[in-house]
Parts: sequence; C-alpha cells; structure tokens
Amino acid sequence: MTLFRLNGEWHGVLLTPAAQIASGDTRLAEHFSSLDLNLLEVFEAVYLLRNMTRAAERLRVSQPTVSNAVARLRTSLNDPLFVRQARGIVPTAKADELIGPVQRALADMRSALQPGAAFNPAKSRREFKLMVVDALERIVMPALVRDAAQNDQISFRLVLSAATSIEAALEEGLIDLAVNVPAPTHRDFRWEVLAPLDVVVVARKGHPQIDGAITREQLQTLPHIALDMTPGAMANAHLVNLTSRLERKDAVLVSRVGSILELAATTDLVGFASRLHAQTCPDADRLQIIEPPFPLSTQNFHMTWHKRTSEDGALLWLRERIQIALQSLQPHI
Repeated sequence: MTLFRLNGEWHGVLLTPAAQIASGDTRLAEHFSSLDLNLLEVFEAVYLLRNMTRAAERLRVSQPTVSNAVARLRTSLNDPLFVRQARGIVPTAKADELIGPVQRALADMRSALQPGAAFNPAKSRREFKLMVVDALERIVMPALVRDAAQNDQISFRLVLSAATSIEAALEEGLIDLAVNVPAPTHRDFRWEVLAPLDVVVVARKGHPQIDGAITREQLQTLPHIALDMTPGAMANAHLVNLTSRLERKDAVLVSRVGSILELAATTDLVGFASRLHAQTCPDADRLQIIEPPFPLSTQNFHMTWHKRTSEDGALLWLRERIQIALQSLQPHI
C-alpha cells in the first residue's frame, strides 16, 4: 500500500507495476520504477505552470517541498528536467518525453480514485487562468461563474490580453486558455473555432450623418475610434486582420474594443467592432449596428490551449462550458 496525495487529500492505493502505470510504454517504464506518484504530481504541475511557486500554490504545499521533489526527480532520472531562463523555467527534452506517460499515469490513478469524475465542478479545487478578448468577456465569464456557483473552491483569474502575448502566456503556463481572435500558428498549440468575428460599423443612434447605412466615402471622411495598432501598444493586435484597408481619419486610439463601443454611443465618432460584441454590450440600445459597404473580416474567434493540457479533465470541462455559452447566443452569431 502506498500513500498518494491527490487534490490535497491522501489516498491509500495499491500500485501496479511501473510499466502498467506508464500505459504500456515500455520505453519509459524504467523511469517510473523508483518514483512515487507524489513526485509525478509535482512534475506535472511544474511542467504545466513553468514556475515552482505557482506549482506549490496549485498543490497546496510549500515552495521548498516542490523544489525538493524536483531535486529528487533530477537525481532519479539523471536529467535536469527544468532549466531556468530569463522569464521562468523551461522543460528539457527528457521532460517533454516524460510528460505524456506521466499524465496518463496520473489520469489512470485519478480515475481509479474518483470513478467517473476526473473533474467535478461541484467538489474540485481549481483556479482557472484565462485570457479573454474584450468582445467575449461579457458572454464567457458570467456563464462560467454561474456554472461554478456551487463550489467556492473554483475561481477564475483574468490575464490582461493587451499586456501579454498569447504565445508567451501559454508557453510559460501563465494562462490555461485563451479566448481570442485567430490562434497563433504554433505546433504546440491546439484550438477550436467559437464564432465569426463578423466586423460591423457602429455609430450612435441619432447620429447627424448616419441613419441605418453608411457609404465608403463616409467611412473615409468621418472621424473614427480605432484600436491602437502601434507596434508594442497591444500584445496581440497583430492577430486581427481586416480584409479591406481603408484610408480613414482616426480621432481616438484605444487599447480595448469596449472603448470603441462606449465612445461611439456617446459621440459622433464611428468605429469597427464585432457584431456579437456590439449586440451584447451595455450600450447596445444606444448604438446603430451597420453593415459595412464592403466585407471587413473573414476571421473567427478561437479558444486556444497548449497541447500539454489537452487531456486535463478540468480544462476539458472549461472548454465545453465556453462552447455552450457561445452556442446559447447562436441567434446573434
């Protein structure tokens, strides 16, 4: 009988041979023969979060406990496993090779200890770290909070998308999931389409020059509120591409799409926004949502995650709930 700490609780389990725990992967079975599952849980947390302090917080242990566990793993496996760089730690090739079998071993054990409930939103403890584009935050976050309302051990942390690139945030474990415009084309990322971007023109109701329609000439001459696309101003601005470029007069540059809608509703400026955002924003009843005189975008909103978290039961639940939240607004999409 071996004690195994799972989600902050200790369980007594009878361990199967290492090769079986490694899901039949005989190439890697030898690495597990002298390790207990508590060390594997530490390895998984450090690998996913790329930070020993955050790993300790997730496991609810002290940071020295995590450091000592990693030191034991390094000795047992004869590999550094994690190497420090300027913005955190990165896994070695050996760690990349081990993470799959380790996660399968832990998933099998969690399934055995919690049959049919790898992640239970009513009982599990988890902080989800998300980067959600302004246009979908008002849709996604209230739905997630309602879904987790039964459990005060589930919380959410929103990371500012204008300050940190999606690539860096996912690679370094700063976020679990990004809900944004087109996903970065990175071989280690996975993504799903959520909804069309569907860019429209917004102007206030009662605008002196616009009443339900707009011409190309008006778009060129009227003053605009626009996203600040200056290099370095917004970390993920380069992911948004309009199909048609327009010579226009930008009167105000902003760092959030929500500011475009707020200013368009209260001034004679015009702007571009996602139809979904315009229809669900607090100022929707004060805005004209106008079809542009030419197509502006063929892009979609996506949710993006790192492949190393693809089988994380909690994140499978999270992705499903986000999809459901968007599907509930299908008439708007």
